[in-house]
Amino acid sequence: PDCYVPRTLEIAFIAFSGHERNLQWPGIFMASTPARFTRPVKNLHYNCIEWISPLEQMNLSIACTDDDISPETTHQELDPTNILSIVASVGVFSEYNQS
Repeated sequence: PDCYVPRTLEIAFIAFSGHERNLQWPGIFMASTPARFTRPVKNLHYNCIEWISPLEQMNLSIACTDDDISPETTHQELDPTNILSIVASVGVFSEYNQS
C-alpha cells in the first residue's frame, strides 16, 4: 500500500474549551513511541478492549464497577484495582509496613 498507519498510533483531539483560561492546549496530538504509558479499558460503545493513554483518559468517563455505569460512561475498568497506579498496586498492605 501507498500509506501505512500503525495500529499503535494514538490520535487525540482536544477541542478549545471556550474558557478564558484553557486548561489544555487545543489541537490534534499524535504519539507512536513504544515507551508511552497506556492501560487497557473496555470500550462500552464497541464492546472491545482499548488501550488509552493519560492524555485520552482526561476526556473519558470511566466506570470502576458495573454499578458506576451511567448514560455518560464511555469506558469501564477491566478490574476495579486498575484505577490505582502500577506502583500503588505492587505494595501488599503498604499501610501495615513497619519499616
